[in-house]
Amino acid sequence: MPKGKRIAVIDRELCNPKMTGYTCQKSCPINRANEDCITIAEDEKPNIDEALCIGCGICVKKCSRHAITVVNLPETLEDMPIHRYGPNMFTLFGLPLPKQNAVVGLIGPNGVGKSTVMNILSGNLKPNTGIFEDVQWEQIIERFKGTELQSYLERLSKKQIKPGYKPQHIDLIPKHYSGKVRKLLEKNDKRNELDKLAKRLNAEEFLDKEIKNLSGGELQLFAVMGTLLRKCDFYFFDEPSSYLDVHQRLLIAKEIRNLTKKAVVLVIEHDLAIADYLADYVHILYGNPSVFGI
Repeated sequence: MPKGKRIAVIDRELCNPKMTGYTCQKSCPINRANEDCITIAEDEKPNIDEALCIGCGICVKKCSRHAITVVNLPETLEDMPIHRYGPNMFTLFGLPLPKQNAVVGLIGPNGVGKSTVMNILSGNLKPNTGIFEDVQWEQIIERFKGTELQSYLERLSKKQIKPGYKPQHIDLIPKHYSGKVRKLLEKNDKRNELDKLAKRLNAEEFLDKEIKNLSGGELQLFAVMGTLLRKCDFYFFDEPSSYLDVHQRLLIAKEIRNLTKKAVVLVIEHDLAIADYLADYVHILYGNPSVFGI
């Protein structure tokens, strides 16, 4: 992570030096002054040294593929990052605080790190604090020493937190699962609650359908029910109301709120009315999509 005030991101799928001839490197005033601000990486694509970058924007304008973004960070932002996916890649600053017996909501535009937050707090992604080599949990916990997140991350590092995660991309479900809805949900039903839950959600009819035949709303219902039926310490719901009608959204929201009696709940939601109904606390994410989020 740079010590300076900016982030440079290169979309490595868009970047095509064979077409552009490294115009970014050739036009960079720092490179022309014989310093290595833009260098060529092992994959033959450019890397931008953010500590040397002056934010002039010339490389951004010269790139005919529109693959480069350089953003000046807010002056008030002094924290080191929570996670960075790699050099010249997306960076997340800050983490929301999980609360006992409450629903914590995350709202913000697409591409500013909501799903990254979910993946970190659920244990699917180790927050590297901007260090690209294999950072150890001890280093990560030291970063949060003295904060309310310290004890949570300590438990997470020791695998003492059992998460239940409802993913965002429900359209991928048929690619990974097949068979009857009931049979698949019964695998998560450790409390023999499936029929009662289906009745409360008016979802009895779709239990006998094949996964491959489900509509978008039914796939959402399947994903949410599969998460609700699990026994977990922490529940994560990434956009649980998408594809559902208003009545179904309220029924789902009621079931999610009931989880707070036994666990911590975190929800990403774009429907502000449902977020208002669901959440006791709200964290707002902002930033530059696909570049950084705070």
